[in-house]
Order: sequence, then C-alpha cells, then structure tokens
Amino acid sequence: MLRATVFLAPLILIGALASPAWAGGVWLCGGLLMIILAARGRSWTEWAAAPDWPGMTYDPLFKRINAALSALWGGIFAVSGMALLVGGGPTWRWVLMPLGVLIAAVLPHWWSDRSLQQRLRDADPNAWPSPLHGTATVDVDIDVAVVGAGIGGLTAAALLAQAGQRVAVFEQHDKPGGFCHCWEGIGTDGGNLVPFRFDAGVHDISGWFEGGTVREILRRLNLEAALEWRRMDHSFVDGGQRWDAPRGWDAFTESLAARHPTMAPALRLLLADVRIIFDAMYATSKQRGGVPGQPDSVEGLKVFAREHPLAVRWMQLPFGDLLAHHGVSGSARQQLLALSVYVTHDAATLRVRDMVPLFGYFLHGGHYLRIPMNSATDSYPNPPPVPIGLRHPHSMNTTVRLGRLVFRAEEASPSPVSLSLIRARPTNQRQQCVTQRAVAWRFPMARPGHQESFATDGCTEVY
Repeated sequence: MLRATVFLAPLILIGALASPAWAGGVWLCGGLLMIILAARGRSWTEWAAAPDWPGMTYDPLFKRINAALSALWGGIFAVSGMALLVGGGPTWRWVLMPLGVLIAAVLPHWWSDRSLQQRLRDADPNAWPSPLHGTATVDVDIDVAVVGAGIGGLTAAALLAQAGQRVAVFEQHDKPGGFCHCWEGIGTDGGNLVPFRFDAGVHDISGWFEGGTVREILRRLNLEAALEWRRMDHSFVDGGQRWDAPRGWDAFTESLAARHPTMAPALRLLLADVRIIFDAMYATSKQRGGVPGQPDSVEGLKVFAREHPLAVRWMQLPFGDLLAHHGVSGSARQQLLALSVYVTHDAATLRVRDMVPLFGYFLHGGHYLRIPMNSATDSYPNPPPVPIGLRHPHSMNTTVRLGRLVFRAEEASPSPVSLSLIRARPTNQRQQCVTQRAVAWRFPMARPGHQESFATDGCTEVY
C-alpha cells in the first residue's frame, strides 16, 4: 500500500493543483501508459504489491492480477483525464478514485483465493471422499476394494485396513507385488550355479531419509524397524569413461563441476537452487504422509509461497527452463537428466516438481532392501500382520459385494496377509551385494547364447 501511495502521489497532486487542461493531459497520458505497460507485462502494481505478497511475485497468478489492477488504474486516470480535457467539472477529478481504491483492496484477495482453490482442485482431480468418513452399511461385505496388488495397491490397502476398514485386494497375477515381486533365475559364481530370486523392477529406492516418503509410510505401517536397508551408489558411463557419483551433496556438486569444467559455475548455481527447491518440496511432507508437494489449503499455499519463493517460482515450469536459466547445456545437461529414466522416457516433459525429487538419490542416497532370511526355511521374518484379504482368480470363485459393485474372486485368504516389500533375494545364504567381480545372470527366458551382465561395487547402479 505504501508503494502504491508513493507511485500515485504525483498524479494526485497534479490533479489537485494544476489546471483542468494540465491535469487532464497528464492523467490521460499517464493512464494510457499504464495500460500499455500492463499489456506488455510490466505492471507498476507488481512493484507496489511485492512487499504484501512475498514469494508470489513470480507466480503467473500474481502477474495476471497486477496486470488487471494496472489496467484498471490506467483506465481510471485515462477516463478522468479525458473528461477534464473536454470540459468536465471538478467532480471528474475524484469521482472514480474511491472506486479504484475499493477494487484494489478487494480484488487481489478475492481473485487469488478463487484461483488457489481451483489450483488445489486441479492438483487432485479425482478427489474422492475418504472411505474413513463414510456411513457404515450392512449391504456390503467389504468397505474398500483395491484392484491390483502392486506396491501402490498393497500400501493403500494396508493403510486403510490399519484405519479399521474391511479391505479386499484383487490381483490377476499369481504373485502379489507388481514391480516389487520377483522371479527365479540362475546366476554363476565362479564355476558354481547359484539360484536367485530376482527383482521384477524396483531396485533403487529413494525416500529412506527422515521425512522421506518411504520412511514415513513404513513408519505408519509399523514396519520401519523391521526392515534393513543397504545404501546404493550410482555410476555413469559416458563415452567410455566411468564417473562414480560421490556421496554427499557438496561432494556430488564439486565432482560434477570437475567433470564439466566449462559449466562448473553454472552447475554450482543450478544445484544450489535444486537443493533449495528439494528442501521446500519436502517441508510439507510430514503433514502429507511423507509425500512431497504443495499444502492442501489456500492459506497453506500462501504461507508456503512466503517461506519458499524459489520453489513457487520454478516448480510448475519445465525442468529444461531451469537448466536454460542457469546456462547448463550439452553433456552436463545430459548427465543431470540421467535419472529421468526412472519416471519417463521423454525428459522434455518433466517439470521441476517432477525432476527435483529424483536428486534425492544424490542428496540422501538410494537404498536397496535387505531382509535377513532364515537359512533353514528360506523365508523372511514375519512383519506385523495387516488384516487384508488377498484374492486372485486361480481357485474357487466367490462373490464380494460393495454397494452396486459385485466382485468375483478367489476365496479370501484364511488369515491376515503379512505385508512386506517384496525384493530379490538369493535362495541360499548369499545375501550380500556381490563385490569385486562381475556376475553373469542367466534366466530361463533369455535368448540362446545371450546373457545380461552388470558390475557391482558394494551396491552400485550403473547407467
């Protein structure tokens, strides 16, 4: 408000002290200039409103609101100036001013609240009501049906069951786990054949840090202490050269800068911003069950913007724009985008909010799950049981009712399912990551004469 007063004071003084012709001419020219600048994205009200809206000055919503306000004030001064030039009475000097003050006081808050509410709706387009708040009915066999026993479905089912819901999970495959289940294969260790159960997909897990998604979910399921993790390191092979990414954010930054010396200053500035945005995104994770992202209320969004302006500026923009802003290109750019394959095959589609969490692999490390086995029974220790029924179409059919929906599936498991993350493990006591040599993995489905190989050093992911 103070800045707006300072900006408008000269025009108001001219209107009060100058002749109608002078006042009208200055107001008309000033008003038209405000309108032109607003149309070109240079609204004077952005400068005036910045102290009252910290953190939101780069938000497109802030710019739209201020473009409208600048155009409004431009229109008021232009109309008032024109009226004075054509002989309008002294009333025209001030009649529109109170209207402008009223609109300027009300419009930004009304517009921003409505737009932020819409932004929240867009962020959760399928905002189904929580089953925890539903009305109990006797016309159902279960409260929630989860279709698909992948890690997402099992996690959702476990959390719902823990909250007291009657949950059934339906899966067409003969194994639960989705990308976290495993299959059998034979590996060679020197001259010996070693049977292994091998991962279907997930093998490098981020989020095992305080406040991270994986840790918070496992904590809610009382599984945090039941699981043991091994730290993963990352190596990159480019042009025949191997780069082992060091542990620790500062060491990673300096190592990357040394690998791309011409880009070193730009990389340091970029990665400093990435670290700030990463921390901002996870600042709300405790309240969101470990999931990074924006708050779920209008007031929360405003507070977030004040506390994390850099994140608000960049999160919704393409990650390529952030790279270009810092002048990072060429091989350095490709190096930074290497982990994008974890979420997409087209890195150009990633926004900053999609890509930045992947840098958690360098900031906190990736991890691989290791659960000690009983060598006599080749089985995992039992985690706390979760009361969910697991059903699949490989046995007798039964019918389960959920309102108007009818599910046909296998007879429910006779006892609660013990839920745990499913990972690769050798079928004997060879549990540790293989070290000091490359191991060739052979699978029954491989082409004749074909074998897949990778080299490990501790637990290392090679790209």
